Amino acid sequence: MGERTTGVTEGPDALELRIEKIRGNLTGIVRELDHRRHELLDWRGQIQKNARPIAVVAGGVAVVAGVAVVAALLMRRRRRHLRARLVRLGKALARSLVWSLR
Repeated sequence: MGERTTGVTEGPDALELRIEKIRGNLTGIVRELDHRRHELLDWRGQIQKNARPIAVVAGGVAVVAGVAVVAALLMRRRRRHLRARLVRLGKALARSLVWSLR
């Protein structure tokens, strides 16, 4: 039944040489990928390489967290003043009166 040609024009020895060359290239590529993987997953090495950007980001996070804490403390202090409490009480009473009139 329909035999096909494989399109191979080289002899077996030439094919073996091509295959060995391709294997050699693949071996080099796999070694390079393995080296890069090890380098990427080496967290101590990454910290040493990128110490300055890591420090900048950590400092930025610390500043943002500090500002958030200070803002929360200031808002809590303001909410405790008698004037602020009276304003909130007035708003609550107004809402309850509006609600009861419906």
